[in-house]
Amino acid sequence: MKKAFGIIIAVFSIFFFFVSIATSNDETVYHLAVKFYEQRDYFSAITETMRYQFLYPKGKYHAESMLLEGKAYWKGKNPSLALNAMTKCFEMYSNKDAGEKALVYSGEIRFLAGSPYFAHRTFLTYDYLYKKGRFEEDVLANKCYSSAMIGELEESKALIARYRQTYGEGKYYSSLKDLEKLIDNERVREKKSYALAVGGSLIIPGFGHFYAGEWTTGLFALATTGTCFFLAWDGYRDEDLLRTLLFGVVGLSFYQHSLFSAAHNVHRYNSGDNFYRRVMLSFTGTL
Repeated sequence: MKKAFGIIIAVFSIFFFFVSIATSNDETVYHLAVKFYEQRDYFSAITETMRYQFLYPKGKYHAESMLLEGKAYWKGKNPSLALNAMTKCFEMYSNKDAGEKALVYSGEIRFLAGSPYFAHRTFLTYDYLYKKGRFEEDVLANKCYSSAMIGELEESKALIARYRQTYGEGKYYSSLKDLEKLIDNERVREKKSYALAVGGSLIIPGFGHFYAGEWTTGLFALATTGTCFFLAWDGYRDEDLLRTLLFGVVGLSFYQHSLFSAAHNVHRYNSGDNFYRRVMLSFTGTL
């Protein structure tokens, strides 16, 4: 009985599947995918775009469905599949608006996924393939950010100047002005001394953190190391060997860690981690 019931369900499922195909058209399926995307139901949007591509391999929205699939993958926190979809769309429809836009999105996905070098190369590829393209302004602004992220600060400033000369107070004027301020501050930022950070930490645990501007971590290092050494001394005063050894070893561990982390924090400060993080956060893009 259960087997027969299962067969009936399967038959009806197949029947309704083919009925849905027969009664739908390419525009209906594509706009359903768009609706799911706008509702932030990215899984359903991806499913509908894939259904569209299967049913209508030569449909008028085929390129747009691939572009939408890539955007839905990106919004759904899957940058690898998003990049694959964008790359495929560009390769198949490089002569259409969707393919041109897919190349721009590919660069932005690479940038936001932490690959500014390859993002910059993608934007340069756009410049080479699309002279006076529709997204020329967007790509120029994106190159300002990608240049800064790969350490080419002078090139980034030159690109910002070119943007102002070409587009005046365009749509990226304000964000690029903020980027320029970040670059100017980074160029005049003084570097910290490794010797001073480590030497100070030898005397005062946590000094290297204070020196690099990490006050919370410095206070934690000072408090934990000082507390352990005090407890070790208190154990020694009470002739409690176990307590003296226990807190002495723990205190030395914290003390040693404060020395290594002092050098590490200075390295992070000098390498401009905060600058690159702020540049990444200020990136706007079109995706």
